[in-house]
Amino acid sequence: MKVTKKIAEKIVLRDDNTPYGGTSYHGETLANFMAVGGVRFGTSLKKVNEALVECGIMPITKQEVEDANPLSNHYCPNCGARIEKGNYSVVLGCYSGDGTTKLYIDHCNNCGCENKEIIH
Repeated sequence: MKVTKKIAEKIVLRDDNTPYGGTSYHGETLANFMAVGGVRFGTSLKKVNEALVECGIMPITKQEVEDANPLSNHYCPNCGARIEKGNYSVVLGCYSGDGTTKLYIDHCNNCGCENKEIIH
């Protein structure tokens, strides 16, 4: 599992119970930590967690990454399947005139529908 910038921006770090290290400030995000600590976006969760633990910060769980994923709360409008890695071919973003982004699945591997707007 890779940690992207969009995901890292939504995860707030927590100190662990060790007497050393810890977060730099209250509300520090994983994105802040990665930028300052020289950890590249797209690094595996395992490597990110190794850096966090070394700095006295609690590791990030897979569930936290999934919850922070911008697609984690999106569903196929045809069959209701949650949009997750492996059950769609491509997600396309389209900016509408009002400045919002509409997401479309190119192909849902669950029901086979194509070119449908994703339900949030």
